[in-house]
Amino acid sequence: NNAHLRSLILEDNELRCLGCQQLLPIVMDNPFLTELRLINNAINLRGLTQLTDALIKTGSLKILDLSGNRFEEKCGLQLRRLLEENRSIEELHVGHNNFREKGTIAIAYGL
Repeated sequence: NNAHLRSLILEDNELRCLGCQQLLPIVMDNPFLTELRLINNAINLRGLTQLTDALIKTGSLKILDLSGNRFEEKCGLQLRRLLEENRSIEELHVGHNNFREKGTIAIAYGL
């Protein structure tokens, strides 16, 4: 376990929910992690919920990129919860998802 890892970039790896579960200890146990990029990994609502629960407990993350994960409306509610409860995040990238109006509004309320 590299407890001093500052940046973790896992683009285009099809992590899905199970892959997210495997990342949770790294995210929760690393107080130096400031950047997490999980672009194009087909993370579903369940995976995002687990990731959100872990990220709420950390205070070091500054940059979170979840672009291209095919998120839908309900995922917007999870991101709202994350933004409301973890104020350390300074950059959130969520392009190329399918939040639609309700999901996008939920994210906006979390800002």
